[in-house]
Formats: sequence, structure tokens, C-alpha cells
Amino acid sequence: MNIKTLSIALIAILSIYTNNTFASNNQELNNKTVTISAVDTSELEKMKFGAFGEMVGVETKGEESAPDYIRKPKALPKGFTGYKIELFTVYNKAVSLNNELYTTFGGIKIERRTDNSFTYLMGDFKDKATTEKFLEQVVKSRYPEAKGVKYNNGEIVKFK
Repeated sequence: MNIKTLSIALIAILSIYTNNTFASNNQELNNKTVTISAVDTSELEKMKFGAFGEMVGVETKGEESAPDYIRKPKALPKGFTGYKIELFTVYNKAVSLNNELYTTFGGIKIERRTDNSFTYLMGDFKDKATTEKFLEQVVKSRYPEAKGVKYNNGEIVKFK
């Protein structure tokens, strides 16, 4: 027997079994009420979504809680060459992991430019045009002071 014949035989057996089972249970089904419930969408308006549409948590009113999903930052690789978006710089203390930055964007990199500064970067762009497009379309609405930066072998060079 080949696979086609076996498939047809299997379908026929399943069809006979299903019809017999349905016929014997048909009397019971006529006497029962079937309830179909709708999906609960009450929580949808509370959900928080990241820059790429992924669900990252649920808003809570009046409560301070850690996000459900945190993308932890990494150090900017030594010798990096390419374009990044510089979101902001803070001094004396790194941003808390509860900051919305980590639930909004993924792939955050941190660069320590001085002993007491932490610069937060995102993206890995190959050219200036792509960097600027992403900056304008996605980032500027959340971080208006963000800007594009270019690195050559780990050093910041003129953004061109």
C-alpha cells in the first residue's frame, strides 16, 4: 500500500467513527445548552506596547510596579563602527531598570563617556539616512532630544 491509499483509508475510518459517535451523542446534544463566551477585552486598554507593537506589560493605576518584561541594557561593544541613536545622557547614577525606556525599546546600549555619565543608545544602523528615518518616525515622539551619532572603531565621529 502506498501513502495515498493509507491516507484515504484513515480518512474513511475517521469519518465512520465520527458519524457513529455523533449519532450516539446527538440525543444528548439536543438536551444540552451550549454556551459560547466572548473573549474578555477589558484588559486591552491597559496593555502597554513597545515601539515595535510587542506587548510589554499592563498599566496599573496608582501602583508602582516593575514591568512584566525588561530588556536589560548592554555595554556598547569596543571598536563599534556604525550609526546609533543617542537617546539621552544621565549623570552620577544609571537609569533604573523600571524606567519605561526598557519596556519601550529593545537593544539598548550604555556608553560611559566619563566616570559619572551614562549615555543610552539604541539601534545598529548602516547609514545616516536609515538612522534619521528611524529617529524621526519612531524615537523623536518619545525622546525629542534624541540624535543620531556615528562611530568609527569605537570613537564618535562627525555624523555624516
